[in-house]
Amino acid sequence: MRKLIPYLFLLWSTIASAQSPCSVLENYIPTGDEPEVIIKVKLHIVQYAENDPRNYTIKDTSLLREQINLINSFYTALDAPTLLPPAEVDHLRNAHIRFKIIGFKFHVNPDLWDRIAYEPLYNKQFPIAIDSQLNTKNTFYIKGQHGFRFRRNTDVLLIDANKKSFQSKIDTAYFDKSVKKTVIKTVSSCAADFQPAELTYFAENNRNCSDDLFKQLTHSDSSCLHIFYTGSSMKESAFGCGPSPFYLNVSNYLKGGDWANAQLSAHELGHCLGLSHTDRPQFDDLPKKDKFGFIDCDSVEVSNNIMGYNKCRRYLSPKQIAFIHQEYSLKPYRIRTTVYCDYDPQYNFEIRKNTTWNRAMVIGGDLIIRKGKTLTVNCMVSLPDGANIILEEGSQLIVNGNVITNNCGSTWDGILFCSKYTGDKTKMTPPKKTKGEVKLQNGGRLERVKNNP
Repeated sequence: MRKLIPYLFLLWSTIASAQSPCSVLENYIPTGDEPEVIIKVKLHIVQYAENDPRNYTIKDTSLLREQINLINSFYTALDAPTLLPPAEVDHLRNAHIRFKIIGFKFHVNPDLWDRIAYEPLYNKQFPIAIDSQLNTKNTFYIKGQHGFRFRRNTDVLLIDANKKSFQSKIDTAYFDKSVKKTVIKTVSSCAADFQPAELTYFAENNRNCSDDLFKQLTHSDSSCLHIFYTGSSMKESAFGCGPSPFYLNVSNYLKGGDWANAQLSAHELGHCLGLSHTDRPQFDDLPKKDKFGFIDCDSVEVSNNIMGYNKCRRYLSPKQIAFIHQEYSLKPYRIRTTVYCDYDPQYNFEIRKNTTWNRAMVIGGDLIIRKGKTLTVNCMVSLPDGANIILEEGSQLIVNGNVITNNCGSTWDGILFCSKYTGDKTKMTPPKKTKGEVKLQNGGRLERVKNNP
């Protein structure tokens, strides 16, 4: 029997952990009694050239602000679902998710501007060494079977030892079995004194989802969400990709309408926030099937979900919304992209009735527990540098089995006790009767705090 005790304890611990309220998705469905998720965004406009921007200019900052406002309306004024899930769900009219512009930056770089281009291919295999050439100056041999890569009218780039180049379209390309080499014949002949050493071919280079803009233009800054506005020399319509909580790439917005651009951005931002497409439902409160295509919504096969492919993206399910709130309440790398890492009294949070938090909370200002009220914290709470927890007379803070900390990589300023808080921390008076109380139970703790009570 003694041997079973460690196993039973481990099993009980696993069950208890699995049942922690902090991990229950439904506990993060917003009710309006918690802070919004407000994500800081910096807008980067990459222009082709100073005299030929092919993109927004500094005169368009008001237009870009209006675009972000329109995107916010998609998240804060949700329509009812057109395509219903198997079981009935509540219609949340507000996701309590917003994007806040913290700055604009303009860049001039034609290479970074062009997100889908017809370019010479450079990778581990190409450019490839030229094995030999005929005297005609337009026929070349390369070792191996590569004929399938070179199609008629495809451009080939020949490069000499000094990195000078010659470009021509391909006339024919085929594999010669007798010599085990690929024969490439170009439409044009290179100059007599040009001695090519290697070659590559042109192909579509799609950098829509690449992190090169994020790395080169922000040095991988993860303190906010960066939106890069770019263009394309190959594709005419607007397009985008949101593969990261730190950056979103959107292109050709000058060629799209305001409403369509905002819908596209709202969808791609959903990916940045952690949401998947709805053709394979991420949560059980979504329809089992959602037909994709830029098509009208209906009640039969096409939803109006922001994460679908449709013309009317104006809905998110409760669990989609809850998932975003959970991500931005529990994960420090996401919390650090929000406004709540910079102390601001406008984000003060007051407890005016006895309250229990069964979900993680991120507060951007002071946490104030009013006279005689009790706050029980069962999940992690994050406060920024400069923030205090203020306990009025007779109030109580219970930290039960979890932690109050700073998830922004800094500290918070500790506990203050007062008779009554009137909005100015420098003018608080000591408690007259019953001092507020802090209880740490079941391993509850205060971390990253400058001033422990």
